[in-house]
Amino acid sequence: MGKNKSNKDNLAYCRGIRMMDVAAYIFLVLVLGVYPLIYDDHYFNITVTKYNFFMLASGVYLVLVILSYIVEANLQKYYGYQSLIGESDSKKRYFRPEFWMLAFLMANLFAWLCSADKKDAFYGIEGRHMGLLFYFVIAAVFYFLALRYKPHIFLLFIFSAASAFAYIVAICQHMDNDFLDLKHNIVEKQYTKFVSTLGNINMYACFLSITIPFFLAVYVFAKEWYYRMVSGVMLM
Repeated sequence: MGKNKSNKDNLAYCRGIRMMDVAAYIFLVLVLGVYPLIYDDHYFNITVTKYNFFMLASGVYLVLVILSYIVEANLQKYYGYQSLIGESDSKKRYFRPEFWMLAFLMANLFAWLCSADKKDAFYGIEGRHMGLLFYFVIAAVFYFLALRYKPHIFLLFIFSAASAFAYIVAICQHMDNDFLDLKHNIVEKQYTKFVSTLGNINMYACFLSITIPFFLAVYVFAKEWYYRMVSGVMLM
């Protein structure tokens, strides 16, 4: 029988790096560092490739989270820790991001119930695979990351390196230097519709709409000089 821990011990345990944190870091390395760069058969299978990769990474993460909870539940019972997930906060439920993700998921569920072709809407066959199943996976991943994720500098470096490479590919393609030969065998009328390692030019625009505000926010609000240095370089 384990000994009950003091509040100080419980707090130190919650703030430490635990198994579920390692699972989150593995997932974020895959999504932030590998996902933007992965492709297959040039641009021809890029949508399916990225979708399958994200679903596989998410599946691995959710399995690791379940295993983490099982392991930590036993550790909690044995060592007498009082908190399994983390520090509690005083925010009201509707101020937490998990609440709004649940509302978003419910909206998608309602849209699926109103759809004429439920199989197509569930798997997103005609919508770039962004069906109800995809949103369920996103919601599950978001929920567990919101509970335990703690920023780490190495993730910023990985995301910055992947983003920088994607930028370089796009710039070189704009200057007629497709050094990865991604546009091999693309018909002339679609030549300008695909760019970088993201595929469709609209997807690359979405990528920029995420990365630029992200690095700008890090540069403005980060207190550590190395965070500001990395984000500043990415914004140049």
